[in-house]
Amino acid sequence: MPGTYLGIRSRADLAARTREELLALEGLAEGALRQCEELLGHPLPSAVAIWTGHGLSRRLAWRLSRLRILTREDLRRLTPAALRQLTLDSADAGRLAALAAERGEE
Repeated sequence: MPGTYLGIRSRADLAARTREELLALEGLAEGALRQCEELLGHPLPSAVAIWTGHGLSRRLAWRLSRLRILTREDLRRLTPAALRQLTLDSADAGRLAALAAERGEE
């Protein structure tokens, strides 16, 4: 469809994406990402720093942000079936379960 790129048809569609989600799209370069942020007037959300600050690997943090899992509350809302769909290794699954069980600041 002319005027759309990978299902993004409006600024609202663009603003709903995370930085990692857009970077994962085939054919979208870092320069285009900066242009998207200029269009929106603010950076796209990213939870990589948050997740690595909680002790998760950068790989796992990037993956969570790509899937729009931006807070521990988002993590807590995942059903066991949704967690299984992430196809995590047992160590990562354990880290996420422990993190979701913790209470305190997001």
